[in-house]
Amino acid sequence: MIKECKEETGFDVELVGQLSAPRVKSFEYDSGSCQFYIIPFLCKPVGGELDPSDEEVLEAQWYSYDEALELKKFPGDTETMEAIRPIYEQLVAEHNL
Repeated sequence: MIKECKEETGFDVELVGQLSAPRVKSFEYDSGSCQFYIIPFLCKPVGGELDPSDEEVLEAQWYSYDEALELKKFPGDTETMEAIRPIYEQLVAEHNL
């Protein structure tokens, strides 16, 4: 996960905590089906600079939690974000983020 953050954003990050157990999402498309494994983590940047990967990142921007809740997401993502918010807020407070 730390390596993925560096590759996709350019930031070096420190893992603060895992926000929930893994969740699996399945989607059916005309061309076939796919599964996503969602494992939310809270990290804090400790170095590097924003340098998004052209191959994997369409846009990179900082959002507050409330702003992120308003973004267009996959079905069920808003509910997931609402469910993990208490542990997110706890970790933010514990680590003075």
